[in-house]
Amino acid sequence: MRVVSALVLLAVLVTGCAAPGSVRDNATGATERAQTPKTVRIGVDASHEPSAGFIIFSTGGAGWLQQALMFHNGLAVYDEAGELQPRLARKVPTIEDGDWRVLPDGAMELTWKLRPDAKWHDGAPLRADDFALGMQIVLDPELPAQRARGVNLIASASALDAETVVVRFKQLYMLANAATLELMPAVANHILGDVYRQGDKQTVENSPY
Repeated sequence: MRVVSALVLLAVLVTGCAAPGSVRDNATGATERAQTPKTVRIGVDASHEPSAGFIIFSTGGAGWLQQALMFHNGLAVYDEAGELQPRLARKVPTIEDGDWRVLPDGAMELTWKLRPDAKWHDGAPLRADDFALGMQIVLDPELPAQRARGVNLIASASALDAETVVVRFKQLYMLANAATLELMPAVANHILGDVYRQGDKQTVENSPY
């Protein structure tokens, strides 16, 4: 019994002395890991080297979308079977559900509802005015941008509320609801909105964002 008591007492003393140090060491290690820079290395074909950087409006050649899709999403995306699927939108608009309307003057309106859980890289919520700003920039002739087929048919994009984007087309267009990244990109309004509205296009183009 004396031997057992002595061993228990020794174990308690060792634990009492070691535990605080271990906790501190673990906490320090976790802090150091959190502060360690994280690096992503991406290998691409030489012909697709992004000469204009990892930006949504890259004019760096045919491979720009390959890089853009690593960091950005569109309202919709084509799956491996070639079917259009919602991505940042809750669903793809259709004529049957009334979200795709042909107007009497021959124009069209599509209403997109955003997913409420979508966020930007910095944690800010994705909002309808991000898409409105993105379309303003794409349609701005004073800014260089990689413009997809069908962009020239878009008249405007506006935010009805935080989660509703309305896109107006000048005329009938059978792929109007194929709002993939290259057709209807979002641009973070909370980062670039004020810069763009100030009218200095050179500042927008050279923004670190």
